[in-house]
Amino acid sequence: MNIQNKIHSFRKAINTGFISYFLFLMSIIAATLFAPISNYTASSFIAKGIFAFLLVIAASLIQREEKLTSQLRQKNMARALLIFFIFIMFLAITFTYSGNPGFGMLKLANLLISFLPLWYGYSVLFLTLTKKRMLVFFAQLGIILAASTIIIVTMHPFTYLGSYSFSLNEWSHVILGRFVGLVFLIFVMMYLNKIIYFKDNTAFIIAFLLLQLNFIIGLRGGIIAVLAVSLLLVAYGFSRKNFKGAILLLTVLLFSSSVFFVSPGIFNKAENRVVNLLRYSEGKPITDGPITAREELFKVSSEIIKNNSFWGVGFGGFRNVKFGEAAYANKYPHNLFLECWTELGIPGLMICFTLLFLILKKMYQINVQLTIFTFYPIILAMFSKDVPDQTLFCLVIANLSLPDKWKNNLKQQLI
Repeated sequence: MNIQNKIHSFRKAINTGFISYFLFLMSIIAATLFAPISNYTASSFIAKGIFAFLLVIAASLIQREEKLTSQLRQKNMARALLIFFIFIMFLAITFTYSGNPGFGMLKLANLLISFLPLWYGYSVLFLTLTKKRMLVFFAQLGIILAASTIIIVTMHPFTYLGSYSFSLNEWSHVILGRFVGLVFLIFVMMYLNKIIYFKDNTAFIIAFLLLQLNFIIGLRGGIIAVLAVSLLLVAYGFSRKNFKGAILLLTVLLFSSSVFFVSPGIFNKAENRVVNLLRYSEGKPITDGPITAREELFKVSSEIIKNNSFWGVGFGGFRNVKFGEAAYANKYPHNLFLECWTELGIPGLMICFTLLFLILKKMYQINVQLTIFTFYPIILAMFSKDVPDQTLFCLVIANLSLPDKWKNNLKQQLI
């Protein structure tokens, strides 16, 4: 009898679309993790392409099941796609004078593979996410992060100075650090707005563990972004008299930071990276390859801006100014604004600032917290990756390209 009940429950789950939505959520997570890969190897394009394809298939099935076509074809989506198309055309025009048009074309292909599937997937996710589905989503994230934490604690598999690969001992701290920071901020915003109910002690433990994992991974730009956005959320919470939520978040920040810094020797590499950043900010001498590399990238960017300030060196051209085809990490400046200025010139820089202004303005019209959250991908973009791999912006773009009715409903749910 029990077996028959289980079979009946399984069939009911399939009939109600649970399985298909479960797989859709998994494809969202996988694409979010793999989309920011930026080493421009054949294996990276294959991996990104596979997960992008799976996401598009899964999202299209959900779109058909839940009859979302009319909502995805409204004016906001059409306007956002038009702006994206114009930006793509602008990038393509710069190939005519790019110092490396071949690499520029690779970057353009990377942009299309990285952005469009995630944009589509997030749009479908936002339109269909309910509280029950949200719990399933967080359960999936919890299982993935728990498994990752075991590997991180036992092996600390990050290659801070070398290349990463699809193996258990050569992970990218940049990709995982960005992802964990994203999960932390989403969880915090869900808790602060009571979208998902957690007891205060449970919320504290989850937030503490996520933030501690962020420290352990050692992505310095990610730590700065998470702390900055979190402090802004604390300030906003106090301004809205949400004292309980603001105090809990502030306590998490202070406690997690204290635990990380007063327990030296547990994760030497991550601790040394954070200490080096603090020493560097104080003007003290350090030996730190990534910081030295970014100093060099800044010098090269300054030279390019000095010699090609208006038009830049074309999309992909930064690589050939000094580093050439042998470049691994130095294919781009690792700073969104420097990349736009060096490769796309003043017109590209103005487009970048205009788009960011419009995004922040539109998010502010929905809710101040969403405006604060938008600074997370902006801050990350100042420390690592290139334009095609700033894929966390897809979350924001998907939000803005959905119908006004959906955005008004979201506005009512947020404090």
